Amino acid sequence: RRETCRSATALSVRFTSSMQLSLFHIANRDSLTNLYTRRRVLHRIRELEARRQGFSASLILLDIDHFKQINDLHGHETGDAVLQRVAEVISSSVRNSDMAARWGGEEFLVLMPDTAPDDALRVAERIWRRIAEEAGQIDERSIAVTATLAMATLAAGETFQITLNRADTSLYLGKQQGRNRVMIAG
Repeated sequence: RRETCRSATALSVRFTSSMQLSLFHIANRDSLTNLYTRRRVLHRIRELEARRQGFSASLILLDIDHFKQINDLHGHETGDAVLQRVAEVISSSVRNSDMAARWGGEEFLVLMPDTAPDDALRVAERIWRRIAEEAGQIDERSIAVTATLAMATLAAGETFQITLNRADTSLYLGKQQGRNRVMIAG
């Protein structure tokens, strides 16, 4: 009888741990792309900003060009497939220590702790090229998919929100200049 109780307790602990991991995944991962959620990245930023010595990081903000047209011309199922392909390109282009997130709709963000601007720019350019080459390969079809990206690095004493605002302004400028490019936030 004691063995039965121990086995039941061990099973209960394993089940509870498994459920906690599942709930953590559901709460922190986007269900379509399996990238982190905006909420999870913001939580991580608060943790990093709370460090006494501060932190250094670069970020990439990315927006799929003409995504509404992709949905309108090819359907929402294809639009979802494009989002998944872009997410795959991003996650396979960054380090394990980086956080890739679906920031909203067709917008993505990559947080790269302790990454110099030149290194972050190389990552942004690699993602940009790979999206144009790979993201439009959906089933048997090939559709044109491009993205506009903005890379920014946290300046000394700057908050994440200020850096994000600089990246967002650069992204908007890149869209105005014709899309399909990598911008460096000034």
